[in-house]
Amino acid sequence: MFDIRRMAMAASVYQVARNLFAWAKDNAKRTAQIQQAFDDSVSGGALTKGGLDSVTSATKNGVTMSKMVGLNENDRQTALRLAVEWLSLGYAPGTGRSLGRF
Repeated sequence: MFDIRRMAMAASVYQVARNLFAWAKDNAKRTAQIQQAFDDSVSGGALTKGGLDSVTSATKNGVTMSKMVGLNENDRQTALRLAVEWLSLGYAPGTGRSLGRF
């Protein structure tokens, strides 16, 4: 199963969404994996009490563990949602900041 958390750390939600879009475009199986990851994230996370909480540092029996997080769970859901939307449209919006007037 595809897991967005395995992707290299990205600078932004939009970069992750764009990478997901590029990876899955014109591939129904990959698109379904992204949709399933989004569904699982929302049903197992946002719909449950404390579902978006995460532990990034802990100590037990004198042993300390910490974890660097690329995207928090809310940002992960947003990246997945954007990728799903863009895949259904068939394109990702441009990244430029140009303004056109007609």
